[in-house]
Amino acid sequence: MSQCLNCKTSLNLKSTYCSICGQPTLNLHQSFMTIAFQALHELLDIDGRLFNTLKILLFSPGRLSKEYTAGRRARYTPPLRMYLVISLLFFVIAPMTQTMTNENNLRIAFMLFPVGMLEQVPKLMIVMLPIYALLIQLFNRKSFYVFNLIFALHIHALIYLVLMIILPINHYVDMHVALFWLQYILIGYLAYYLLFALKTMYGKSWLFTIFVYIFTLTLYVSSIGLGLQFIQTFLN
Repeated sequence: MSQCLNCKTSLNLKSTYCSICGQPTLNLHQSFMTIAFQALHELLDIDGRLFNTLKILLFSPGRLSKEYTAGRRARYTPPLRMYLVISLLFFVIAPMTQTMTNENNLRIAFMLFPVGMLEQVPKLMIVMLPIYALLIQLFNRKSFYVFNLIFALHIHALIYLVLMIILPINHYVDMHVALFWLQYILIGYLAYYLLFALKTMYGKSWLFTIFVYIFTLTLYVSSIGLGLQFIQTFLN
């Protein structure tokens, strides 16, 4: 047994938090590398949950959101934590794959960004995420907004994961024609994924689901375009 340094409660050696005051039992009297590894382990949930969560997220459209909102949460990484980690990785990797098309533009995969705009995109996406959840809410009025927000977190995390595969492929696309077609297969997978995720999550008819899919995607992409235009105007 050990003791909580905050409230002096006796603790089991395997305890990660004090059951009385809630303070983490992390011992700071260790090397920096040991503490950093433990912090990374806690951040990423490297205990089987992360890999199980990613497997379902990638290959079972909508199922992860359905499971989480149904209350079966213990086996999965929390949506917000997963989204933050994946989006952070994406916005670290994206600039590494950029190429200069001319003195005013950067190209990342099939996307063009005026110089100075790329750094603003993460801020825009933070705003767009709840907007996407609100668009979904318009067609599912009986659902709770927080459920739609969880769905939006999972969708955006999936998009970032696929784009992290597309970016390096596009960077070397001139090396082989197969790489050229692979990136478009992945883009097609994104289109397929979103449609089937909506169907799985909300269980509406295919006709209604396709209508919601087209309408929300059109509004969402248009909103991103307007947001980028606003950023470009503001930066200039």
